[in-house]
Amino acid sequence: MDPQLDRFLDEVDQVDSLIKEMANGDMRAVQKADELIKEKETKENLGFNKTVINKSSGSDPGFNAPASQSQEEFMRMIASDAKERARARKTRKEKSDQLKTEGNRKFSEGRFEEAYKAYSEAMEVMKDNIPLWTNRAQTLIKLERYEEAIADCDFAFRIDENSLKAHVHKAKALALLGRFGEARQVLDGALERNAGSKRTVVEYHDLVDQLEKARQMECQAALEREGKSQSYQTVSGVLRALSSHAAADQPAMLYNGGIACLSSLLHTPSEKTLFRTEKGFEVVLRTPPVQAILSHSAPPPDNVAQQQTMLPLFRLLAILCTDCFENFQYLSLNFRSYTLKLLDLSFSVSDRDTYSAGLSLVRAIVADKLSRRLCANLVTWQYLAEKGCSVVSDAAAAAASRTSTVQLAIAEDLLSEKAVRAAACVSSRLPAHLAGLLACGRRQEVVMKGLTLADQLLKEPACVDAVAASRGLWHSIIAILGRSEEGDSDATVEVSLGLLYNLMVTSRAVASELSGDILGCVRRLIAVQCSLVVDERLFRVLALLLPSEAAVDSSLQLYSKLLAYHREHPPNMHVVRHSTRLLALLTKTPGGGREQYLAADEGAASLCALLARCEQAGCSVSTGNVCLALSHVLEEKPVARRQYRTDLCRRLLSIASNSSSEQVRGNAGVALSRLVRSDPRQMDTLRWLDGINILHHCVNFL
Repeated sequence: MDPQLDRFLDEVDQVDSLIKEMANGDMRAVQKADELIKEKETKENLGFNKTVINKSSGSDPGFNAPASQSQEEFMRMIASDAKERARARKTRKEKSDQLKTEGNRKFSEGRFEEAYKAYSEAMEVMKDNIPLWTNRAQTLIKLERYEEAIADCDFAFRIDENSLKAHVHKAKALALLGRFGEARQVLDGALERNAGSKRTVVEYHDLVDQLEKARQMECQAALEREGKSQSYQTVSGVLRALSSHAAADQPAMLYNGGIACLSSLLHTPSEKTLFRTEKGFEVVLRTPPVQAILSHSAPPPDNVAQQQTMLPLFRLLAILCTDCFENFQYLSLNFRSYTLKLLDLSFSVSDRDTYSAGLSLVRAIVADKLSRRLCANLVTWQYLAEKGCSVVSDAAAAAASRTSTVQLAIAEDLLSEKAVRAAACVSSRLPAHLAGLLACGRRQEVVMKGLTLADQLLKEPACVDAVAASRGLWHSIIAILGRSEEGDSDATVEVSLGLLYNLMVTSRAVASELSGDILGCVRRLIAVQCSLVVDERLFRVLALLLPSEAAVDSSLQLYSKLLAYHREHPPNMHVVRHSTRLLALLTKTPGGGREQYLAADEGAASLCALLARCEQAGCSVSTGNVCLALSHVLEEKPVARRQYRTDLCRRLLSIASNSSSEQVRGNAGVALSRLVRSDPRQMDTLRWLDGINILHHCVNFL
């Protein structure tokens, strides 16, 4: 911090403290104030006789001050002065805010010089308004006055050293000056002071990385230019030929061939940078055939000749914008209207090959996060959401073609932005398009993309209702699971079950309505050898289906899956919560189901072992579920008698007396009472453990 400013702020704090003490009636504060004034006058060496001045003032006939001043009068004077200062500051703040608002408006309109002037005028009114410094720093960056932007950020730190905007704007200015290491240090400091703003800091780290990469590519391009490398000579030669022919107005075929030739020459990042620095965009976009399509008055390209121009142009631009944010930035900033028209044409041309090339251009733009954000600034998030919906709809119509893969990749990139997801579900069209895609898709990559997109939407609060209400989406997922016997991969089944579970949690009403269809496809999966992840997700879905006894599948295969899972895998407590609930529900009904379970479990041995594991892991929900399952099977006297001289009685007693959950204590008490009722010998064990009172308490509670 600047030493002079530091001293000034210390003095402000000291004076503020004295005023508060005087307001509280502390007369020692008056003495401290006099000492502070004397110290200040001594330091500044004012050089006048204070006594003489006082005498002169006292002899003034117009001055009638009292010989002494009471404490009350002095405090009233101080309070009046404080109110006056507060009013004056409020007035300055209002005027400063008006100028700041004007600067913000001019900045958003791209009038950066005028914005800079407005912010500067606001600072003259109030210097300690930190948004003025950070906003002006951002304006100076736009004006490419990077050193001044850094100075403004440094002054903002004097007011608030934790200012996130001051950190990120300073880092950006440093990076644009080529001081990348310093920029990263500033961002690291921002993260230390603003731990909750990690996402913003990471985005600026990405920007610094991108700027450093661009600087390296520009240096490489400059070296190729100076050394007249083969790449430089070839690219510049084609550009010169296109430029010279543009004036002669040659046939469109010649220009189309030149543009196609450039596409075959540009492979490396440095070659793409060389194209930009050699004014390649200006040359290509101003050729007569391209101008005829991109000019404001031109109709959409609906004839063969125009589409023959669009095809190589889209391919060239897709190559130039792939992994090269600087090229798209240059294109959008210097040819804004052309860029907007190219985006519209990419989605609307009728020729199949040209449409595919246009999609490749869009894919190149939206695949890069910085390019995607810049594209949103050119248009709107709503525009991108509408295009995302349209490509999903088109992908559903072309689910069997390779084009659908590119379309879904575009949709996935667009929907990675929260603003696009929210806008895409406003009309509820996107869930319907996804349902159509999943219903038509037979290629695994298309189905997987569709499922991933649906899951993305379901995680967005603004989209949940629209997605969960789409019956078509539910039926499509159920159909995918129903085809699992036909050879669908475990990956497809895993994602489908995960999405189905999330839908069921979101909308229990729809899940209940479709429970018969869901249970039908899930039963088929029980009999199939699946991966561990599929089994785990299967347990979760079944646990939501089984509150009603009608849905219980008492087949031995489900018991086998559950028991094998508990024996062979370490307990994943999130999954065990569902699998143990299944066991509790499956063992509830006497007869065939329970008997099959007991036959498979060899007298509840696995349940007893599972109880110990759940206790050890500290999972109270699973512990309660296992206790409930044990209470069911311990109704069978042979099972209960097998537990004599085991530690089951002691374990249940411990849970019934020590668990923090009332529900778990109740379940353990039920199991304990049924154990004693089925095998009276356990009463001796209870007496030895001094557990009779605990058992009575549990019974009374129940």
